[in-house]
Amino acid sequence: MTSRYRTKGALTFVPFMTGVEGPVSCTPVAYSTTVYPGNGNIKAGSFTSMSDVVSPGYGRRIKRGEFIFNWMVSSSRTVEFKGSSNVKYTTVANSPCAGIKSTYTYTGSVFARTIGNNVGFQNLSFLDPRAGSNLQKEIWTSCMAERQRNGANFVESLAELEKSFAIFGKPLENVIKFLRAFPGSRKSGRHSRGFPGRIVHEAGKSVSSEYLRYRYGISPLIEDVKAAMKAWRTRYSGKVERISSRKRGDISENSVSVGSFTDSNCTWNWATRREETLKVRAVYFDEYTRDPFNQLGLTYVNLIGLPWELLHFSFVYDWFVNFGDLLYANIPRLDVRPLGGGLSTTRTVKSTFTPSSMTAIQPVWSSITAPSDTVEMTNITKERVPGNQADTGLVIKSDFRLDHFTRAADLTAIITQLSGRYGFR
Repeated sequence: MTSRYRTKGALTFVPFMTGVEGPVSCTPVAYSTTVYPGNGNIKAGSFTSMSDVVSPGYGRRIKRGEFIFNWMVSSSRTVEFKGSSNVKYTTVANSPCAGIKSTYTYTGSVFARTIGNNVGFQNLSFLDPRAGSNLQKEIWTSCMAERQRNGANFVESLAELEKSFAIFGKPLENVIKFLRAFPGSRKSGRHSRGFPGRIVHEAGKSVSSEYLRYRYGISPLIEDVKAAMKAWRTRYSGKVERISSRKRGDISENSVSVGSFTDSNCTWNWATRREETLKVRAVYFDEYTRDPFNQLGLTYVNLIGLPWELLHFSFVYDWFVNFGDLLYANIPRLDVRPLGGGLSTTRTVKSTFTPSSMTAIQPVWSSITAPSDTVEMTNITKERVPGNQADTGLVIKSDFRLDHFTRAADLTAIITQLSGRYGFR
């Protein structure tokens, strides 16, 4: 294998501004015009670099059936100066020309030039490094757990067959319990005490019970039926096939901060908005012969994982920590030929610097208008690394927060069920 390094583009444009200052003479009134270039501390443009590893005879080897997943890293940096400012300094006293105040008007990339030359703009990663490494481990573990598993799990379905038949009779029981909460019912106790609250409580429990029944009872049965129909229609070649397992995930963070710089005339104030996103994709390839048993999930992998699936509230534990994925990821796949895979990571950091106000610090100025040009910087880093089957681990999940509707609904339904004396029906 050989390594190579390539680049494209450059950061070449230096911000400048034009100043119209004066008056410098009164008859006639005239102003001087000066161009103020930047000094090169900040430049705009786009620059990309890439390093990777090349396998000789890559195309020929791929045709022969080899699997190649090489290392690669690329980085791009884009800096843009957006808009044009018109910053005007006006003196308190008149100029030497009668009735005319001295003014200094600057147009162009005034904010970019001034702050870039004196302070500089930084566009650095601010995500917790541990969050990034945990996301990579989480996605890789999840990918390893999916190997030789096609979504259906008839092993679990057969183990819970009695419960599967029972779920269709429970809705009627919920209706009866709800009706018993009304005054006049022989089972309602006292006819009026706590009537409204009791009705709301029973209604909430009934609705939450049916929701959970559909999510974790009826819906999986529907998926099993779909899997069975697919397995029936699929034509199996009886030959070894190359099959991939894939997973992806991302995390993001936003922040807003303020900055300032004081020169001999005024204080420049600005706001910085930063956005960072980390996207991780994992893929792993195996070779094995597909058959109806594998399509239906009737495998020893699912059999070993069955105790976890039957554990009460195991799906709740999996919301927060990847217990289930870690278990399945470490079950040996004895009847497959592992080929390999890896992780692809894309990190995007974007910073936007926006001026907000100008505050004069010298009494000579009666007013100073604020600049309006902005600076936008974007850094994108992509990395592809070969993965190791053993690089799995137990981590807190990146998406355990309740900003997902289904998860929030699940938790609400569970709490409603546990709030009464009956628990799950």
